[in-house]
Amino acid sequence: NLAHYWLWRDEYAERITPVIGDLKHPLLGLSQADFDAIAARIDVIYHIGSKLSYIAPYEFLRTPNVAGTVETLRLAVTTKAKPLHFVSSLGILLGFKSTPGVIPHGGLETDTLDAEKCPDVGYFQTKYVSERVVRHARDRGIPVTIHRIGLIVGDSKNGRSNEDDFVARILIGCIQAGYGPDIKNAMDMTPV
Repeated sequence: NLAHYWLWRDEYAERITPVIGDLKHPLLGLSQADFDAIAARIDVIYHIGSKLSYIAPYEFLRTPNVAGTVETLRLAVTTKAKPLHFVSSLGILLGFKSTPGVIPHGGLETDTLDAEKCPDVGYFQTKYVSERVVRHARDRGIPVTIHRIGLIVGDSKNGRSNEDDFVARILIGCIQAGYGPDIKNAMDMTPV
């Protein structure tokens, strides 16, 4: 995958060890021994995994997104507590009004999340619940950082990007059709 995006360097081979797992399963789909071995070896966790769909209901996305986050937190505390960096979504804040000096779409990072302001979209609902779980873990002493990013788009230097994601599909469709949508809303995009 790194080679596909022109990012591979041979020195990475010493530092990257692929571990095949699954967010939908207890212990991330690993055996207890493998889970414990990884927990003992790692120093920090970056949890960026989720099942993304703007049409699937919460019930379909709950297991990989919410339960997967719970299992990732379990990994973070299996030996000594290690820092967890959780990638949330701007989408859970779409119901907030924008106020100068605060995060996009309003609200401070320390504000209580408001379920009533979370859009009625299964993916955003799972990210909302997952963030609530992560915030509870932080309140209990687990070192947690929540990152709220926009739609991930291509590298800012070479433009290389996932050709099968939301933004790419819109751009490709517009080019093929010769037209673009007349949308008044801004799209928050985060280049790699």
